[in-house]
Amino acid sequence: MFNKGYNLIFFFPRSFSEGCTVQAQEFNQLHDQYDELGIRVIGISKCNQELLDKFKLEHASKLSFISDTHGLCEKLNLIVQKKDKTSIRRSTFLYKDGILLKSWLDTEWTGGAQIILDDIKQNLIHT
Repeated sequence: MFNKGYNLIFFFPRSFSEGCTVQAQEFNQLHDQYDELGIRVIGISKCNQELLDKFKLEHASKLSFISDTHGLCEKLNLIVQKKDKTSIRRSTFLYKDGILLKSWLDTEWTGGAQIILDDIKQNLIHT
């Protein structure tokens, strides 16, 4: 699935939470700019796929969302303990043809989508 072209994968803790909703909406608003660079934007969370499909419909219709049913968050060491609960470290990865080009760890949920886009334009993909 992530082998052809550019894929920007953002990991987020939970659908419908304030921060995750804002983050997804910002990526959705910038979708056309990512698309012009040939970048497919995909959100991954531990939420079940049915919930992610509802989240997409209500908040980020231009993006793709995948439920992490294969332990990818664990393999990438993105699971963190916060107070009395387990969460996902908010992180974003850019791949080209399956090869990691750059990662942004512990990204902000507000403004992060624009910061990442600007970084990609300035340092990775020149238009």
